[in-house]
Amino acid sequence: MPEEAFIEKDVNWLRLRDVTISYTFPQNFVRKIRGMNSLGVFLTGNDLILMTNYSGADPGVNGNTAGGRGVGGSGFDYGTLPAPITLNFGLRATF
Repeated sequence: MPEEAFIEKDVNWLRLRDVTISYTFPQNFVRKIRGMNSLGVFLTGNDLILMTNYSGADPGVNGNTAGGRGVGGSGFDYGTLPAPITLNFGLRATF
């Protein structure tokens, strides 16, 4: 099979990269806690949605990197795993 058969063309994708939802507690609630000026919580999600016509796992990954003795052949994934979905929860407080 010729090498050209392995090259995908016209690859399109739409990715939801980062989303953050936050909530800041009202001042009348925060004042009840001694020494605290403000209080908030947040939830951040990364790489939550990927829609693509690419036949591999993720068109944005690259398996041929300098760390793998390559020269950075973008678009060659060699079965590389997709970017993981991550969720981060946090608390913001000022005193």
